[in-house]
Amino acid sequence: MVCRCCLCALICCLLKVPWVLEQPGSSLLEWHPYFQLLCKRFKIFRAFVWVGSYGGGSPKPTLLYSNYPWIQQMYLPLPKHVEWDAEMSRKYIDGSGIQRVCGGADLKHSQYYPKLFGHGFAQLYAKHEHEVRKEVRQQAPFGCKGTRGYPLQNNCPLNGGFKINGGSKPFFLTLGFLF
Repeated sequence: MVCRCCLCALICCLLKVPWVLEQPGSSLLEWHPYFQLLCKRFKIFRAFVWVGSYGGGSPKPTLLYSNYPWIQQMYLPLPKHVEWDAEMSRKYIDGSGIQRVCGGADLKHSQYYPKLFGHGFAQLYAKHEHEVRKEVRQQAPFGCKGTRGYPLQNNCPLNGGFKINGGSKPFFLTLGFLF
């Protein structure tokens, strides 16, 4: 799975398409050899986010990785004086007397992002969309020319962006939802 995500991120980096890879706060992704190769070849930025800062039912520490530095602006401090009542894990002692931990009753609900997180992300992208467009125009990615050297009208970023569903805005790829 990490190999596929790194391959998608590599392609996006070459095309100057912004991407975000979301990981739990305890993720070991940074130490995976393919992700380390990606970080050596391209500048990758990491942001720490509390999903609870955006209205989640638990603090849920989360890491966001991206090829654009403005992803780091997603950080919000965790609200003070909030009682987190969601049961994410449950401790118990099994039949042999060993303490175990399993997922709590609310763990499944924590996989969804609050609407405020989506709104915050959309506002952040809208704020920096001009930077993405400028960078795409400055450097044409490989494969942007037709067989005779003419730009491809339907998918060349130099022609105003990638055409998705009839639109001409650059698209944003969220790698966590691909696989």
